[in-house]
Amino acid sequence: MWPSEAATRAEEAEQGARRRRDEAGRDHQRAEVSASAALAAADRSALAAQEAGEARDRARTELREAVAGWAEAAAGLDTEGRDTMVTAAEQVGRAGEATLASRYRELTAPLREARAAVDARGQDRLVTLRAEVAALDEERAWVAAETDPGPEPPSWRGGGPAGGAGAAGGGRGGGGAHR
Repeated sequence: MWPSEAATRAEEAEQGARRRRDEAGRDHQRAEVSASAALAAADRSALAAQEAGEARDRARTELREAVAGWAEAAAGLDTEGRDTMVTAAEQVGRAGEATLASRYRELTAPLREARAAVDARGQDRLVTLRAEVAALDEERAWVAAETDPGPEPPSWRGGGPAGGAGAAGGGRGGGGAHR
């Protein structure tokens, strides 16, 4: 190999090494910019997560207070039921926890079942009373349609011919003469 060839190759190798070094420097600079951007994004995400957690806690507190106020006036809830509803409000959104609606249905199921039984008995009684009224209406109509005048009233009841027995007639206790 000639000295000029060796020098050319060495010079080319040196230029290649400089290009790779410059390229590596640019890559390193891009990586630092990307790492800084990723760290900034991570910081923003951590701050957003903290703010979201605080907002969630405020919302749970507001919900718990609202449910506590509502539960005071809610039909079918005793003290234990109200406490259960408040506890359920504190657990809203947590995995595996019952919803407020399902917890309320669970707590008020006995009352709803008792009311349904009372309603059913009331409906049964209404049907019975309507049947009795219908039977009485039929009997009344039958009596009203009766054409038999019945027997003549007894003579001692009065209301007969003038001077006869009765209050105005000559019978006992009447205004007529006593025989």
